[in-house]
Amino acid sequence: SNAPHTEAMDLRLLESAAAMGHSEAQYALGTALLMGDGLPQDVSRAASLFKMSAVQGDARSQCNLGAMYAQGLGVEQDHAEAKRWYELSAEQGNADGQYNLALIYAQGLGGCA
Repeated sequence: SNAPHTEAMDLRLLESAAAMGHSEAQYALGTALLMGDGLPQDVSRAASLFKMSAVQGDARSQCNLGAMYAQGLGVEQDHAEAKRWYELSAEQGNADGQYNLALIYAQGLGGCA
């Protein structure tokens, strides 16, 4: 089967698009690195990719970054930063961001899909 080759090619394309600042590619590559999907898990690199995408306004990356700050995953745990990224995500209508923000207000928790 040539599926692994296709996957490797897709990852190379994602890598180059992410390096060129494409927020969708940064989100996708960050997600793959976070899950260890198709490449070795690297949570700190995932966090930095989500941050690059999040500052460009990607609501899913903002939510994921918030969750990583909430859990101290790939970044120094920082509940204020978590809340800030959840708020930015929620303002754009991201359901996970809104839910996590509600959790923070209710009990100081929160995570993302």
